Amino acid sequence: MLGARNNKIFFAPYQNQHSMEDKNKEIQKLKQDFDELLTTIFETKDQEKRIDETELHILKTLLRIGKHLIMVYVELVIQSSEASLRGEHVMRYRNKGLFSRTYFSIFGQIRFKRKKIHIEEEKKVFYPADKAMGMPKEEYSYNLQDWIGYSATDTDFRSSVELINRILGHNILEMQAERISNKLSEEVEVFYEEEALLPQEEGSFFAAGFDDKGVPILPAEVNREIDSGGVRLGKGQKKGVKKSSTVSVTYSFDPNIRTAEEVTASLFKEKKEIEIKTDESLEPRQQAKNKHIRAFLSDKKKAMEYGCKQ
Repeated sequence: MLGARNNKIFFAPYQNQHSMEDKNKEIQKLKQDFDELLTTIFETKDQEKRIDETELHILKTLLRIGKHLIMVYVELVIQSSEASLRGEHVMRYRNKGLFSRTYFSIFGQIRFKRKKIHIEEEKKVFYPADKAMGMPKEEYSYNLQDWIGYSATDTDFRSSVELINRILGHNILEMQAERISNKLSEEVEVFYEEEALLPQEEGSFFAAGFDDKGVPILPAEVNREIDSGGVRLGKGQKKGVKKSSTVSVTYSFDPNIRTAEEVTASLFKEKKEIEIKTDESLEPRQQAKNKHIRAFLSDKKKAMEYGCKQ
């Protein structure tokens, strides 16, 4: 078992006498929840319910079961990660006590306590359970961050969480969606810098293309009188407001040498009965290599500089 003496961690043979009993209890609770759901479906009196009502009932029950499973999983990892600390270097660790953590999963918000460990020689602290589970620094799960960030690219922050809240029954606020999106945006440059360092096979020729696209401004940012449907637009004015986004596309390639007949066939889309190279030793046509696609909002110079560096 894991214990403490003079604020130092010590270890005895790990024997959790109640682990099997607790595990069986949790399994029984989960089975009971699922059995209740099956009973609701198969009972004659409930079969007359509207299908949309039954559908929502099933979803809410499964979300509740999912939240229960996440809580069970967290407790099991806490036990396992703390038990794994024992070893020959155990005296390096100092137990700093139990600390609470909030985690907002796709199934709902849960709270739990886990140990905080201090490594004296390195003057570092860490949470074994957090490390074992790959916990995000923020409260929200990576799945929720991904969904909210993806939705916020096409709409405003309030709208980006409305559908998630409606489906999953959460109460994620507009302000929290903005914080998540801003945090994700800080990692964009790091992502592209790390991607550029990865070894890539290059072709003998380099190609680059740049194109401007109009990106609609988020509804929350549009606050002009001409955007009102009751106001007549003046000459040269367009309904709505857009910003210019420059898309950079770069890649390398090896030339595909073709015969005159092949060129003619491609121009006139004549692909039948043409004597084309039939040497079986020829390799298949190579595709673009090391392709980079990235858009820059209102910064043409940066888009072109990025593309030419790839």
